[in-house]
Amino acid sequence: VILGLPSPRRLMRTVLDAHEPISVVGSPYATTQAFHDDLLACAVDAAMAANGGAVLTESGFEQLLAAVRRDIGDILEVVGPEAAELLVSVRSLVTALNQAPPAFDDIVEDIQQQVDRFLFDGCLTAVSAGHVADLRRYVDGAVYRLGRVAEDPDRDRRSMAMINGLEDELDALTDVLAISPELVEVDWMIQELRMSRFAQPIGVDGRVSEERVRKALRALLT
Repeated sequence: VILGLPSPRRLMRTVLDAHEPISVVGSPYATTQAFHDDLLACAVDAAMAANGGAVLTESGFEQLLAAVRRDIGDILEVVGPEAAELLVSVRSLVTALNQAPPAFDDIVEDIQQQVDRFLFDGCLTAVSAGHVADLRRYVDGAVYRLGRVAEDPDRDRRSMAMINGLEDELDALTDVLAISPELVEVDWMIQELRMSRFAQPIGVDGRVSEERVRKALRALLT
């Protein structure tokens, strides 16, 4: 489908040029081209999903390709700026992590492990277009957390220990269970729980609590 699109990279540059120059410094992308490739694949995936997904016939492919050509511009208009803003937030987080006092090294390590779960080369495609804005919110939440941690580091560490325990349980289940929408949803729930504990003013999507996450983990075993 990507090969069948007319000048998709030119379209993508047109969308991104409306924002500040793209910089992948501090991001999981080695090059700007790698970021562009991931963004294009993310947008194409979204366009394909909106038009029935993968097909098995030549005529079906031609119809799908025509639909993606029709929709890709509108999708990039939304997800392109969101992805560009994510890179800006990542640079802010890198600065905040580098400036954190040594007394908070354990919290810095926790945040680095957190973002490693959802920031990697290919993350836009992996999470889907509908979640790109969430990635930026989580990064902004981590910056907010670092800015407030000195107010009550003990409270931060108690929440951190609780959430790390939930992540350990999820990781253990991931090792033995097949990937499913329910399994992935628990991972999203834990990210929202982090937002509710460390950065609620940034915004939390839905109602989430430690008990709700534990209930979802138990449901994975039934």
